Amino acid sequence: MSGLLKRALYEDEPPSIILATPSSSFDSSYEWINVSPDVKKLADFNRTFTGYIVSHTRMFRSIGLEHLTSSHVVIEIGSSYGVASNLMAKKAKMVVGVETSKECIEKARKDFAQVTNLRFELMDILLMPKQAAEIVKYSLTNKPADDLIVFLDIGGDRDVTSLLSTIAFIERSLTPRIIVVKSLKLCRTHPRVKNQPTVDIYSTEEKENVCSVRHFVHPLKYPEKLSLRSGRMICRYENYDLKGCFKHRDPFNLGGGTCELDHEECHACGELGHRARECKHEESRRLR
Repeated sequence: MSGLLKRALYEDEPPSIILATPSSSFDSSYEWINVSPDVKKLADFNRTFTGYIVSHTRMFRSIGLEHLTSSHVVIEIGSSYGVASNLMAKKAKMVVGVETSKECIEKARKDFAQVTNLRFELMDILLMPKQAAEIVKYSLTNKPADDLIVFLDIGGDRDVTSLLSTIAFIERSLTPRIIVVKSLKLCRTHPRVKNQPTVDIYSTEEKENVCSVRHFVHPLKYPEKLSLRSGRMICRYENYDLKGCFKHRDPFNLGGGTCELDHEECHACGELGHRARECKHEESRRLR
């Protein structure tokens, strides 16, 4: 399992979700550290990993600037026009901004062309995780991994499951010393519980589902499979897209036609009654 999500739930304070790396017992391995009225962090006693999840940009940037030193390498995922990346480049050894918008990348490269320790890369970490990892390895040449800090702000339109899986991928593949995540949606997703210092917000089964996802793949990247039961190809959109096959689920036929593929059979294990996204079969874990 790549990571656990714990939440600091304090009656008089804004909610914060804390990302932590499990070692043995939660209570004996970690301690709460009060950073500010807005943010709590959870760190293990060995200080090998610390995670923050906050809901607004001000605290997102504040935490970043507070922890940066001249020895740090920074990866900012969701760098937009590069304003925050430029501020961090004034303190860090190297900053790499990663963004999905071509317009943002072009403007950032133009505006900050004179900043020698700052560069921008156009990619979607959800679709190109291996390339993202290669960028980090290039930036960390001859540097220890604990000098890496990752900032993640991939926008409010991403679903929570995708965001959690992205965090798990970053922790597992990039092994940062610190990760800072800005997500209002993630902060508001889970209910508050009064008088409880920590609450495990995911069951063991749900954690395994999130953390077993190797990386995100477009539905059509999966191999075609024929359903022997129906004699039709199994719909990959129905199995791997978060909302399923649009044409199949569209009652008003707004998609311009119906999907003739098989929507009943799991693409991963071939059984009926569930999609590959929810499949518990070992083969599905390998595929994902």
